[in-house]
Amino acid sequence: MAQIPSVQFASSRPVRADQPAPQTKVLGSWCCEHLLVEGPLTNTYLARPATCPAEWPLDYVVKVLKPAYENDSRVVKLLQREALIASTVSHPNLISALASQIHEPPYFVVFPRLEAVPLEQPLSGKQQLNLAQILWTTRQAAEALQALHQAGWIHNDVKPGNILLSSVGHVTLIDLGFASSTGESSSAVERPFAGSFHYVAPERFSSRLATDQRSDIYSLGVTLFECLTGSRPFEAKSAAGLIEAHRQQPPPQLRRLVPHVPLAITRLVHNMLRKDPLRRPQSTHQLIGQLISLEIENLEGHCNELESWSGEEFV
Repeated sequence: MAQIPSVQFASSRPVRADQPAPQTKVLGSWCCEHLLVEGPLTNTYLARPATCPAEWPLDYVVKVLKPAYENDSRVVKLLQREALIASTVSHPNLISALASQIHEPPYFVVFPRLEAVPLEQPLSGKQQLNLAQILWTTRQAAEALQALHQAGWIHNDVKPGNILLSSVGHVTLIDLGFASSTGESSSAVERPFAGSFHYVAPERFSSRLATDQRSDIYSLGVTLFECLTGSRPFEAKSAAGLIEAHRQQPPPQLRRLVPHVPLAITRLVHNMLRKDPLRRPQSTHQLIGQLISLEIENLEGHCNELESWSGEEFV
């Protein structure tokens, strides 16, 4: 049974949280003490309010746009959009912004520090999540997406690295900068991060098509496939190869890779990965209903696994 450690989240290039930054950065009313993540566009720091003493716990995370991009309106817009969505769309499984400075440099957004790790961390380790944990994690992510969709937003970057998992199994969906409004054109080929191409729906590789919630459902389907099998459905040596695979190549038969997974679950995964959006679950509301049914059907025999993960009793 996979036990998720209780540590702060990290992603692309993590730096040890106890490693002091060369100097404390003061941004508005926040003191940034330790570099947590160095990304391509932003740096993320552990921080405390500037009015608090130096020994105060670093209970906040400040995401700061790198100075090299402060005059790039497209990049600034990503952080502005993330701040807008994270401060206006509220859900227990969705990251919330506590404060921001997004109209003049230095541009930054403040989030609560979460005792959680990206889903990609247990997926890359020796201990894989069990079936009950996978279904619960997927449903929580779907519920976060439903909150976004109901507010008129599409996430556009659903992947294990953006799904944080706490030691008690609570999911938080993060990284909202690539979100688009419903009906807005959002071409994946214009995205700065080619790594996300492993999870992008095939219709998003066309600049002429608008995204909708079925694109997020596809990306969550890729994530669910990876949780169940330990590998992604499509691999290629280049971005062009990945695009072609998403567009043309059928995913591997999941039952051949993991024969123990119930047929109803494999059917759902393959439906989420349909090339044609019309053949996928048509909404996160519909998807959540299917996931709940699968959780109930597969609850017997997995109660102890969930109980040991969450610390709660399941009767």
